[in-house]
Amino acid sequence: MSRHALTQVHIRFVLLVSSAALLLVLVPGCRDSASETCTSRECLDLPGRGGNGTGEDPTAGTAVGSQAGSSVSDLPVQEDAARPGDPCSPGERACSPSGEVLDCPEDEFVVSGPCPENEICSGGRCVPPADCEPGIVQGCASDFALLVCGEDGNTFLTEPCEDGLTCWAGQCQELACRPGSRRCASDLDTEICNEDGTGWTPGPVCNQAEGEVCSEGFCDDPCDFFSKERTYIGCSYWAVDLPMFADPTDFSRPDQRFAAVVLANLSERTTEVQVVSYGEAQPEQSTYTIPPNGTTTIQLPDQNISGSGSTMNSVHITTSLPVTAYQFKPLDNVGAASNDASLLLPDTSLGNEYFVVTWPSGTDLDFLGDFLPGGGSNPLDTDDGQFGYFTIVGTSPGTTTVTVRFSTDTLPGPDMPAFPARSVQQFEIQQGEVLNFESASEIELIGGFIPRATSRDFTGTRVTSTQPIAVFAGHKQAVLGEGGGPDGDQTCCADRLEQQLFPVSTWGSEYLVVKAAPRGTEPDFYRVIAARDNTSITTNPTISGVHGQTLNAGEFVEFSTPQSFELIATEPVMIGQFLTSQQTRGAGGIGDPTFILQVPRSQFRRDYLVAVPRNYNQNWLSIVKPGDEIIRVNNQPVPESSFTEIANTGWRVGYVPVEAGAVRVESADVFGIYVTGYSGAVSYGYPGGLNLTEE
Repeated sequence: MSRHALTQVHIRFVLLVSSAALLLVLVPGCRDSASETCTSRECLDLPGRGGNGTGEDPTAGTAVGSQAGSSVSDLPVQEDAARPGDPCSPGERACSPSGEVLDCPEDEFVVSGPCPENEICSGGRCVPPADCEPGIVQGCASDFALLVCGEDGNTFLTEPCEDGLTCWAGQCQELACRPGSRRCASDLDTEICNEDGTGWTPGPVCNQAEGEVCSEGFCDDPCDFFSKERTYIGCSYWAVDLPMFADPTDFSRPDQRFAAVVLANLSERTTEVQVVSYGEAQPEQSTYTIPPNGTTTIQLPDQNISGSGSTMNSVHITTSLPVTAYQFKPLDNVGAASNDASLLLPDTSLGNEYFVVTWPSGTDLDFLGDFLPGGGSNPLDTDDGQFGYFTIVGTSPGTTTVTVRFSTDTLPGPDMPAFPARSVQQFEIQQGEVLNFESASEIELIGGFIPRATSRDFTGTRVTSTQPIAVFAGHKQAVLGEGGGPDGDQTCCADRLEQQLFPVSTWGSEYLVVKAAPRGTEPDFYRVIAARDNTSITTNPTISGVHGQTLNAGEFVEFSTPQSFELIATEPVMIGQFLTSQQTRGAGGIGDPTFILQVPRSQFRRDYLVAVPRNYNQNWLSIVKPGDEIIRVNNQPVPESSFTEIANTGWRVGYVPVEAGAVRVESADVFGIYVTGYSGAVSYGYPGGLNLTEE
C-alpha cells in the first residue's frame, strides 16, 4: 500500500484525572484515506475503514484505563506511555502499552526490557503494584484486552475483548473513532471524534489566507507540513553549478553559460524567495517573488564546479511557501550544444546513504597530443575531458562526516589526492561545502601504436554520512550509441548528464519503467543498481540478460531496450535511464544523451507541478498510469487513445506534448510522470516528481 493510503504517526499521551477515575490513553495517528494531504495525529482506521495494509488493527496502542468506581491508587498507571520508535529527548524514560520499560538513548524510544514478575512499569520504572480487589477490571491492558486484578490482589491478568471490539475506558466496546482524536477532512477542514466515539464532528477550519493547511488534524504552516511529508515539494533546496566539459571544439561554450533553478509555486498566494551563495561568487539577485501558481527563474552565480576537490560553491534557496524546484544548465536551448536538467530534492527529503549511478568516463583529450606531430601544440590539448563525476553537498549545520567507498580510481585535484578503486575514505564537511570527484579513462598503446581506453566508472560508489547530505551524479560530456558508451559505437553527439540522486531509504522494489518520449525507434539504456546483497531481478516482458539476474550491494546490470517494461526486485534498487546520441540508429536525428532516474511505484503521487523550459523543438510528458484512470494536464483530460499497456501489467504509458511554463498534472489515483525535451544535438530530462517516503 502506498504511503498516501495510510501513514501511522505515534504521538504522546492524554492523561485524564478525576476523583472517580484516572484514564491514560495512548492514541495512534493515521492518514485519513479520504484526504490526500492529511496525516491525522489521532485518527483511527478500524477494520473495513481503510486499515494499514499489515493485517493488524491500527487501533493498537491504548494504554491502561479504569472502570467507574475504582480508586486511583488501585491503578497500575503507566504515566509516560509511549511506543518504541516514538520521538523523545535523550535520557527520557517511558512505559509501553504492554508494560515494557522504554529508554531514550538518542532521539527515539527503544525497549529496555520487561519488568520482573509482580512488578509493573510506571513512569518509566518497574515498581510493585498497589493492592487491588480480585476480579475487578482495572482498565485496558491493550487495545483489545482488559486488565483484571488477579486472585491474590496484587497481580494483573489480561482478558481479551470479543472480536471487533476495542478496549476503551476499561470496557470492551464498538468505536468508530477515539473520543477527542482529530483528523483532516480536507486540506483546510479538521474533524474531531465525539465524546462517545460514535463519529466525527467538524473542527476548526484552517486559514487559507494565512497559508495554513490541515496536517495531522491540526492547522499547520505549509512549510512545516511538507517538511514532515518527505516529498519533492518543499521550502529549502540546495543547488550546484555542476561539472561541464569545456569542449574546445564546441564554439557555443555551454560550460560558460549560467546554470539556473526554476521554482514553481503551488500556492494561490505570492511566494517570497531568498537566495544565499556560500561561495565567493554572489547572485545578481538575492530575493525573488513567485506569482500564485506561477514560476520564477533563479540565475545561479558563475561558480562552475570542475575537477576533483572541495569548494564552497553551493547555493541555498529558501521560500516562504512550498514550491517545486528544477535545475538546468544552461536554462534554455539558445545555441547551446550541451545541456541537461535535474529535479531538486528539498533538504527535508535528503538521506544518509547513497549509491552513485552515472555513465563511464571518457578520456582526457590531451592524449591526442601524444600521437600528433608537435605533441603539446595540438589545439585540442586540454586538461579536461569527457569525465564522469559525482558531487556531495553538505546541507546540515555543523560538521558532517562523509564516508565514500570508491568503485574506481579518481583524478587528483589541486587540493585533493587521487583515490584508488575500492578504497574507503572519510571527509569532514561543513554546511554549504561541496566535494566533487571525477575520473578519466586511461589510454594505453597496443603494439606500441594502437590506442585503447581502459574505462573508469563511478557507478557502484557508496556514500554514507552522519547527517543528511545531497548527492548529484552525471557526466561532463557523454556519448551513447548502439555500442553503449566509450568502448562502443561513438555516435555523434556528446551531451552533459546530471541528476540529483535519491537516498537509498527511498528506493523501491517495483518499477513501471517508462521509455522516454520516442524520437524514433531508438532504444534507451538502463543501469539497475542494488543496495543490498542477493537482490534478484525479474522483468515483464522478459529482457534477456536482466531477467533472473542476482546482484549484490553496489553491483549493477546494464542493458538497452526500445520499450517500457515492469521490473520487480527482491530488495530495493535504483534505475538510471540514459537516452542515446542523436545519430544513434533510429533516433530521428534529434536530441542527445540525457540522464533520468526512474521512480518506484511506491513513490507515485496523484498530483504534480512541473516546470518546462523554453526554446526546445519538442517538450513531452511521459506518463504511466493504472488502467483507464483519467489523467488531466492543466485541467484537460488526456485522451485514452494516447496510452498503450505495458505487457500484461494493467499499467499504461502515454506521451503528451506540452508548452513551456508551469504544467499541473493530476489524477484520482497515483501515477508516474517524466519530463523530456529535444532539439538538434541537445536533450533534457527529469522525473516530474515523487514522494520520498522512507521504505
